[in-house]
Amino acid sequence: MNCSLFHSDSIRLALFRVLAVIIMVALIAGSFGVYSAELEAELALAAAAATPEPTPEPTPEPVYDFKTPEVEPPASGSDLSEIDVAPTGPVFVSAEGTQLSYSWGDAVPMSAVADKEWFSDAAFIGNSLCDGLMLFGDLKTAKFYCAKSINVANIYTEPCINAGGGEYISITDALSRNQYGKVFIMLGINEVFRESEWFYDYYADLIDYVREIEPDAEIYIHSILPVTQKKSSSGNYNRANIIRQNEQLVNLCRDKKAYYIDIFSHFSDPDGYLPAEASSDGVHLTREYYLVWSDYLKSHTITEVE
Repeated sequence: MNCSLFHSDSIRLALFRVLAVIIMVALIAGSFGVYSAELEAELALAAAAATPEPTPEPTPEPVYDFKTPEVEPPASGSDLSEIDVAPTGPVFVSAEGTQLSYSWGDAVPMSAVADKEWFSDAAFIGNSLCDGLMLFGDLKTAKFYCAKSINVANIYTEPCINAGGGEYISITDALSRNQYGKVFIMLGINEVFRESEWFYDYYADLIDYVREIEPDAEIYIHSILPVTQKKSSSGNYNRANIIRQNEQLVNLCRDKKAYYIDIFSHFSDPDGYLPAEASSDGVHLTREYYLVWSDYLKSHTITEVE
């Protein structure tokens, strides 16, 4: 065998092997580079997705400068009564025009003594006590329609007022023949023993009827006068009944918007009785005390103004 030929083949085989290794290494290196590039790209995309987008800054809302108007306080020593403040409810004044603090159902407060002419458009209706006020009181400019034994039930029907020509008519009929600015009612003693509900209902009906026939008149309700202790202990005309019915009159004045004239408190002694010297029969007043009554009315005037 030729040794040189053998030697050439061996070298050639070795070269082929070296070349194959080189090619294989190159292929592996190339693949690794591709994979590395793809992995890097995927990692970049994942990082981008995980990174939150920046939150935009909120648009600031406009700020408005609301300023309370400045009000200059009244000067020191100024008369606050001159400040014009609109009233929020009824306005009440006395006969001479002084504004009064009053709510329906309250007793009419004391005021300056009124002139007799304040009663020139007033009518008084009622029982024998009212009749005594007409005879012995000092209210000569007012008109009186009253009689004994009158109560809230028979005032419509009892023919007790002389209409002239021999005709006698009821108190309400007489009242309806003229128009008045004020109507004073004095009733209750003759029906003081009645049930409170009966008394309230009949008196309420009378107020409504007076308003119907006297649409321009304000209505003044007298409390029932006290009786003497001796009279109170003798039967139905007693202090407890009077107080009970006066409470109904307060309710009526509040409900019907009438003025409450509290002569009971004015004439009562500390125990709630009429002083013995004020009456000869325990119910009706003496002449002097009828004057006290009329003086009380002149110093307790009230009317509502627009």
